[in-house]
Amino acid sequence: MVGTVLIVAAPTLAGGVAGAVSRGVATTPAPAELLQRALRSATVPHQGLVESRGSLGLPDVRRFGDVAALLGSTTRARVWWFSPDSWRVARLLTTGEQDLYGTGGGTLVSWDYERNVRRTTIGTDSAGTVRLPRVDDLLPPQAARRLLAALAPADHVTAGPSRRIAGIQAAGLHVVPGSADSTVGALDVWVDPGSGLPLAVAVRDRSGLTALETTFLDVDLRRPADADVAPPLPESARIEVGNAPDLVSLVDDYPRQRFPWALAGLRRAVGVLHGSATYGTGLARFVVIPLPAGVADDVLDATRLRTKVDDVPGGQVAVIDSGIVTAGVAVGGYGQRTYLLAGLVTRDVLAAAAKGLLAGSGTVGGP
Repeated sequence: MVGTVLIVAAPTLAGGVAGAVSRGVATTPAPAELLQRALRSATVPHQGLVESRGSLGLPDVRRFGDVAALLGSTTRARVWWFSPDSWRVARLLTTGEQDLYGTGGGTLVSWDYERNVRRTTIGTDSAGTVRLPRVDDLLPPQAARRLLAALAPADHVTAGPSRRIAGIQAAGLHVVPGSADSTVGALDVWVDPGSGLPLAVAVRDRSGLTALETTFLDVDLRRPADADVAPPLPESARIEVGNAPDLVSLVDDYPRQRFPWALAGLRRAVGVLHGSATYGTGLARFVVIPLPAGVADDVLDATRLRTKVDDVPGGQVAVIDSGIVTAGVAVGGYGQRTYLLAGLVTRDVLAAAAKGLLAGSGTVGGP
C-alpha cells in the first residue's frame, strides 16, 4: 500500500538487509546502485535533527489525530536510530517533546511528557496493515525507503544533482512517475553515497510546487547510546497498552471485505488479506478503507466544509484535491457503507473509483 504513504502508511521492507554497509565509496554510484543502497539503509545507525515541511491541505478530522498538522506544516524531530528494532524519535514542540520508541516485533512505545502517559502499542507494523502516518514516517530515510520501494518498472529513475546536506555531499536520485494517473510530478532523494542513508526527500506536484520535503539539519552516522533508545518507565506515569495504533488500523479487525478486482481502471494489489485494499502501481496508488459509523460521520462533516458532496448511483461521493494527496469519502445508501479513499492519484481517478465502489462496478473477488 506504499503509494499512499503520505496519508496512510504500511511497511514495505522486511526490517532492513543484513550485513555491513560500505561507507568508503570515493565516487558516486550509478542510480540503480544508489537506489539499492538507499533501500538497504535501514541497518545504518545514525542520529540527528530533521525538519519536514508539508503543504498538503488535508481536512482536520479530530479522530485522525495530528495527521493534517504533520503533512500541512513544519515539524522538527530528533532521531536516534540504533537498528530497525531499536530507535527513538522525539517530536519537538514549543512546550516540550513527544517521543516514540521502536522496540522490535511491531511494538511501539510512546511517551508524552506533558500528559505523563506511557503507551505501548502492539502490532503497529504487521505485514499488510494500514495506519495513519506518524512523525517517524517523515524522517528522510523512512520516507525515501517507502517511496522508492513503491516504484514500478514504468517509473523513470535517473541521477539528480548532488547537494550538500548536514556536512555530507549527497548524491541525487530523480524519479518521474510513468503513470499519468499520478499527482506526483517528480520525487527527488539525496543519499549519502557511502552508507546509502537518505538525507533528504522532496516530492513535487505536476506544476513543480514542492508538496512535501524533509531533510537532516544535522546528522551523525554513529550508533547512539543504549540509553538514548531505551523507553522510560517513570513511576508516576499513567501506563496504557493497546493493539491498534489508530482508528484506521482497526479495519484489520473487521470481517474481510470483497473488493472489486479493479476500480477506475486500476487493478487491486495482489495479496490483500485485511480489511482494506490498494489499487494501482508505482507512484499512482490509492487505498480504500471501510470506516465505522462514528468515524465516517466525522470524515463526511469535515469534507463538507471543503468541497461539495455529490449524489451518485448508490450513495454520495466527495473528493478533496489537497496537492499531491487526493482524499475522498464514499457513502452508500442510508449510510450503511462508508469508505475512505486516499492516494497519489488525480481527482478524476479517485472520483471514478468512489463511484465504482458504490455502484458495485468491476469484478468482485478476493478478501
